[in-house]
Amino acid sequence: MAKTYPASFADKAIYHVRKAEEYQTKAEVLENIAVERTGDDQLAALLLAKDDSLAFPYRQATGNRNGHQQRAIMYSLIALLERQYKT
Repeated sequence: MAKTYPASFADKAIYHVRKAEEYQTKAEVLENIAVERTGDDQLAALLLAKDDSLAFPYRQATGNRNGHQQRAIMYSLIALLERQYKT
């Protein structure tokens, strides 16, 4: 099934903001799991970097979040430029 994207650049920006928020939530859940397991923020960060059961999903969630954030910024700027030059 092909992905469908909104037509306007502003709508595309909103879509990517929402996707970034979804991945941010996933990353926060994994961070909370790590803190619960270790009881310490610094040890939790180490666990997120090294533990196979958390490290890959955490890197994937943060990487996807960052990618969607970048696309949201790009589409927002394009939408602003588009609006500016239409007038």
